[in-house]
Amino acid sequence: GIEHPTFLFHLVPTGRNALSSLDAHLCGDDAYFGQIHFDRHSMRLNWRVIGPQKNEEIDYYYS
Repeated sequence: GIEHPTFLFHLVPTGRNALSSLDAHLCGDDAYFGQIHFDRHSMRLNWRVIGPQKNEEIDYYYS
């Protein structure tokens, strides 16, 4: 809730128009990594999920 937010990842600059998670967000045996790439007109959020039963990559595009 608003009084106890969940912080999924801490972003740090990794390039001119890029931010990446400093550490993985752990949920059980799964590790979540986030990246954001942006320019003047758009933004892409990328999630990478790795675990015993997961090996996924999810992209969100905003423009």
